[in-house]
Amino acid sequence: MMNTSVPRSLFALPLLLLGSCQSTAKVNSGWWQEVAADLGTKLGGCTLGDLDPSHPGQEIGVVAEDGRVYCLRRERRGWAQEEVVHLPGEQIQCLACDIFPNLPGDELVTVGVAMGSEEDGGSGAAWVHWKEAGQWRSEQVLTDTALFHAVAFGDVDPRHAGGELILAGFSGHVHVLRRGDGELVSESFGPLPGNVKGAAVGLGGVVLACDDGSLCAMRRAASGWQLEILDRFPTALARVSARQGRALVCANDGRLRLIDAEGVQAIPVSSQALRGAVFDELDPLADGEELATAGYDGRVRVLALRDALEDDPERGILRGDRVVQEIQVGRDDDRLHHLASGSLAGMGTCLVACGYSGRVLVMSRLD
Repeated sequence: MMNTSVPRSLFALPLLLLGSCQSTAKVNSGWWQEVAADLGTKLGGCTLGDLDPSHPGQEIGVVAEDGRVYCLRRERRGWAQEEVVHLPGEQIQCLACDIFPNLPGDELVTVGVAMGSEEDGGSGAAWVHWKEAGQWRSEQVLTDTALFHAVAFGDVDPRHAGGELILAGFSGHVHVLRRGDGELVSESFGPLPGNVKGAAVGLGGVVLACDDGSLCAMRRAASGWQLEILDRFPTALARVSARQGRALVCANDGRLRLIDAEGVQAIPVSSQALRGAVFDELDPLADGEELATAGYDGRVRVLALRDALEDDPERGILRGDRVVQEIQVGRDDDRLHHLASGSLAGMGTCLVACGYSGRVLVMSRLD
């Protein structure tokens, strides 16, 4: 473990604004799907946040295989699309979060490789992007010996006020970045049991989903960072979300796994790999959060866990058992690689998905 200061390399970038207007189609049970953009190349990740403070509401951040980073904004007649920056390396995941409180709105963190593509096996790089005085600006905040694949943000270090940025990937280490005196300071921890494909803040620390099947929690103790392997599953894990008392992780075997006080509930969803694990309140008629996922079959699904109201001997369900109610709310004609949720102006709570087709799908309830 070591502490290092992260150098800053700030530069302004040109702005490109394009208008797009896409059709909307009803999918199922009051859910509507809209294509916000067709960017023409594989997309690695998407996120929602207040990325452009000059406009009300949240925007969608998207990262692409060719190194481009985009910001999409909902407008009355369609979607406005901006290219934030064209980086030299593939961007795999992204997250909107408030790293720099002195700047208005949220910043967009993108992670991937420093040069070339994910398949090249080169070093990893993480960037922060923000809009200031009408111009997008970018800063490389960390590099590593292998690609970054996971990013999260939250208050995980009780020694310091405010939130920390968590970066992880294929180097075997997790990096925790916090605001220091005029710069970001990075602390590293490792080794880890596998390559990290997803990270989330919850369960008292950082939850890490690894491709060897390990689901880990990294927490700060008085003696330093400690790693707990919560469970090992017989399949590679991918995306993960977490709360104070539970976590949701998706895997290559097509199952979602919910980990909470009742143990582990494995939910079969698809015959293909999943690439989405989302908690959110997606049904206004029901209390609590639903689950959502997407994957290589191109489907986006919302799943609700409800208590069985009566016995069902044929299905082996007893009154009070948790049963899964599933609906399909979106679909693409190629593999989906990521799923995010958040609120968009005039649309309420939405799901946003992207993947190999290059399309950004927005799913919302309009009933």
